[in-house]
Amino acid sequence: MSSFPQLSGHVDNRDQEIGTLRRQLSQLDEALRLERNKTGQIEAGARELRRILSPLYRALQAVFGELDAMGIQDGAVTTDSRWDSAKQRMPGKPAEFIDLLITHGAMNVTNFVTLAHCSKQTAYNVLSKLGQAGIVESNGGKYSLK
Repeated sequence: MSSFPQLSGHVDNRDQEIGTLRRQLSQLDEALRLERNKTGQIEAGARELRRILSPLYRALQAVFGELDAMGIQDGAVTTDSRWDSAKQRMPGKPAEFIDLLITHGAMNVTNFVTLAHCSKQTAYNVLSKLGQAGIVESNGGKYSLK
């Protein structure tokens, strides 16, 4: 007998295999429907969580914005007056980056993104501006005050 029974005209199990495959497909369709339903429930829960927490998030952003404007970082007022004139000339994110460097020392772009809550592109733009102004220098991917 051949190793390919279909070539010899033996196709006894074909109907059974098709039936089995149809049942498996039906089970997979049902599992997919259930997973889509779960995903929808998770997304609905996440939307509700966002709706509930958004006012608190906006309020905290305002509070931290005021703290940043006062020059307060990590619970302490920045006291290194050597950089005050640079921060006055370059308010906003550049001044915030100067404060971060005073507080934390040399940092890489990922550190700035995390601590300044900004995008990587914003970090690169601010660091470029500070570098052109002669305030920061880069050494091995880490930026520090000159």
